[in-house]
Amino acid sequence: AMRAVVEADVDGAGVSVVRPVTFPAAFPGGARALPPAIVPPIGLRPAEHRRLLPSGERPRRIEMVVESEGFDDDAPAATLHCEVPGGWSVHPPSYEATCAAGRTAAYRFEIVVPAGAAGREVVRFRAETGGRSYDGGLEPVRRTDSFLPADASTAVMEAFMPVRAHVEVLVANATFDTTLRYGYVRGDEPSLARALSEFGLEIAELTDEQIALADLSAFDAIVIGPRGYAVRPTLTAHAPRLTACVEAGGTVITLAQSYGYDSAGSAPLAIRYAHPHDRVTAPDAPVTILEPAHAIFSAPNRITAADFGGWSGERGRYFAAEWDPRLVPLLACADDGEVPARGGLLAGGLGRGTFVYCGYSLARQIDAGVEGAIRLLANLLALPESRIREKMEHLGRVPLFAGLTGQELHRVARLASQRWFAPGELLCRQGDRSEELYVVTGGSVDVLKESGRAIATAGVGSVIGELAVISEAPRSATLRARDGVDTLVLRGAHLRELLRELPDMSERMMTILAAKLAADRPGP
Repeated sequence: AMRAVVEADVDGAGVSVVRPVTFPAAFPGGARALPPAIVPPIGLRPAEHRRLLPSGERPRRIEMVVESEGFDDDAPAATLHCEVPGGWSVHPPSYEATCAAGRTAAYRFEIVVPAGAAGREVVRFRAETGGRSYDGGLEPVRRTDSFLPADASTAVMEAFMPVRAHVEVLVANATFDTTLRYGYVRGDEPSLARALSEFGLEIAELTDEQIALADLSAFDAIVIGPRGYAVRPTLTAHAPRLTACVEAGGTVITLAQSYGYDSAGSAPLAIRYAHPHDRVTAPDAPVTILEPAHAIFSAPNRITAADFGGWSGERGRYFAAEWDPRLVPLLACADDGEVPARGGLLAGGLGRGTFVYCGYSLARQIDAGVEGAIRLLANLLALPESRIREKMEHLGRVPLFAGLTGQELHRVARLASQRWFAPGELLCRQGDRSEELYVVTGGSVDVLKESGRAIATAGVGSVIGELAVISEAPRSATLRARDGVDTLVLRGAHLRELLRELPDMSERMMTILAAKLAADRPGP
């Protein structure tokens, strides 16, 4: 083996050519000889190239790590600096790093980000040696003719791509709900859990074993990363567990998947892709918010059209073409000259929980540090609490639950299931012994006797079925959805438990029942 060292000057920067050349080498396929390459005496590689931080009123301490790699035995030791934006501070101010060929070392800098920092800033690493300054490293691009992975020992062709030793820092104006616990199933994109590590979230990356066996009810929300069902077969095998998790009160947020996910039973609420699938390739394609009052756009961040500015790559792919009627389309978007696709963000209730499908490229945008995408994801993650508060608003307008404290109303809302009935669908039949109380939150319900004659109509805010639940008697009438009906449903066992523990609510229930009986108004 021999080593060639050539002094050169490229664009005014001192560089050295350091190339091991082997004649021959113990190499699959025989001898090889790689051509010389121009490299600096020392290269720097940050552990990350982007850091996301929350804005705040207090200074924030973060740690950054940079690795040095030496290329020149003859170069003197380098002084390694970390340069931060004005108003920021760093400790220690510098390190001494060797330039010896083949030597690597990692250095840690503690950086203080001042209160009120916002927007994008850049932290730069720089090494000084021999009177010159170097602020980058080399990314190798290799090819091998063997069956082994291409690396330094197997490459038959090799080139080096210079990269700056810079870390982009985005201080994002995004509020997350840090009281909830999240499970995350990584797909084929960079880890969202790692990207959001500075936002104080409790996120557990789930293994295949946990997907199959863990108690999923321990998580307020579970996020399935892009193409998770394609690269994690365990998800498809155990899809019914995720559906059961939603029905029991959990939230499942599924980011863009691919063909196969729209097969029966994969999604908690069915979706179907077109062939070819709907996608929006222009990153600046206009986005229309279809339901501005929905919790996804209101809490904890107010989402507007401005949050869809500055996106990278594409808007999204694998938008749904058809979906279960319980899913509500929330956004519309299209490339120039195309019909707006409405299946890119869908949300709907199932049992006591919520299912969300998002074809928009959130993971890619967050990896690129797009603030609006971070804010939108924060709202998706906060959906479990937002939906409970929506239920609280509906229940608080019903006389039966009026006067409950916020804590008491929160408890009732957690026990209430969301259920949607299609026009003409029966909620229950006369004579049934189903133990459910219904609170109508959308549409209207006809109350029918055996003859099919409607004796009453229950609109938004109505409570129906309480007499049968309290008395545990058969239904005295049939309930039929006049149009599409949204309801909150309380099971009899839960209602009776609440009445025992909440005297005020029990008293109001007695008053309501007495009024119905006095008016001789038969109720189901």
